[in-house]
Amino acid sequence: MEPLHTRKVTKEERLLALLLDGEWHSAPELVQKVSHRFGGYLHTLKHDHGVEWEKMLDPNRPQGEVWYLYRLVPGQGRLFG
Repeated sequence: MEPLHTRKVTKEERLLALLLDGEWHSAPELVQKVSHRFGGYLHTLKHDHGVEWEKMLDPNRPQGEVWYLYRLVPGQGRLFG
């Protein structure tokens, strides 16, 4: 793997870097900081790299909306390998 300073950081890496703090992150935050396709990147992290994450309904969501919060399962976070 190339050193990070010589290549572009992928969206999966950007998403993982945000989630490494172990805190819950809202869908709107992940859309703003990563991409509106963050769900696809979560899928790639899980299925291609074994990174486990969890989600729960956002208690601050507008009534009638289905918004989630996301975080890494504790103990996760090794970057691809």
